[in-house]
Order: sequence, then C-alpha cells, then structure tokens
Amino acid sequence: MRAELRAELHAELRAELRQEVLRDVSAEITQLKNQYATVATYMKSAGHPLPPSPNGAGNEAASDHTPSLMEHNGQGNRCKVGTHGKEESFFST
Repeated sequence: MRAELRAELHAELRAELRQEVLRDVSAEITQLKNQYATVATYMKSAGHPLPPSPNGAGNEAASDHTPSLMEHNGQGNRCKVGTHGKEESFFST
C-alpha cells in the first residue's frame, strides 16, 4: 500500500513538473515570437528587407518567418522533458 501511494505521488509530481515546464517553454516561445515580430516591424518601417526564409516562404509578414527563424536558431520542435530519454513534440515549426 505504501509503495503504491509513493508511486502515485511520484507520478503526480512528474505530471505537475511537466506542466510547469511546458508553461515556461510556451511563455518563452511567445516572448521570442513577439520579439521577432517587433524587430521585423522595425526593419520593415526602416526600409530593410527581411532575411529570406530557409523554407522558401515569402517575407510578407513576420509570422511567415517565425517557425523558420526558430528552426534556424536551433530552437526546433523537440523537447526531452519527462519522457525517459525519448523525444516528444510539443509544438511544430
């Protein structure tokens, strides 16, 4: 009985930790997207062209570049959080 309670508590703690990490990662992704959008808007208003997207997308809007920029900066779409070494996708680029 005691071992079962301990295992259940560990599972709950892992789940809570995973959710906290996902919230933190999501908040950071949002912050990076907002920062990029601000820079892209400034570049456009200053008459500077946006860099070409590695995936061939046009540069009509900052949102067109966010996934490619994240991928280019090594912020891909995999995270090894609480998956016992297996990669688990939390967002796509």
